[in-house]
Amino acid sequence: MRLTPIICACTAALLLCSCRTDLPDAATDGPDSLYTAAHIEKIALDQPEEALALLDEAEEQRLLSPFEISDLRCLVYHNGLSHYRTAYTHALKAYNDPEARNHPEKFLSLMAIMAEECHNNGDYPQSVDYCAEGLEL
Repeated sequence: MRLTPIICACTAALLLCSCRTDLPDAATDGPDSLYTAAHIEKIALDQPEEALALLDEAEEQRLLSPFEISDLRCLVYHNGLSHYRTAYTHALKAYNDPEARNHPEKFLSLMAIMAEECHNNGDYPQSVDYCAEGLEL
């Protein structure tokens, strides 16, 4: 029963650390401007279906890295569509990508989502592990 406040505090700390406010706006010139991570992230909440279609095209044309594709799919499924298990699957893919550690802010955001999903699904030890790893970063 003492574990619940610790999990909540760790999750809150991760969520606060993972806010993405420094991302530049997507360029508005050229056809590839639709396929930028910033643009897809911008429309993920309001237009999730369009964001997923853009991600499919960006993946086919190799315009974004596999890490970015998985990370953005996680955001779309988590925030835009509320498909949390699918979001966790894509988050896990992005988490295991070697490129993930090169983007600390995105990585923290990813771990916050993963910790939340594990906590909501009753996997408390894994949730605590993600929280602890996030705090170490």
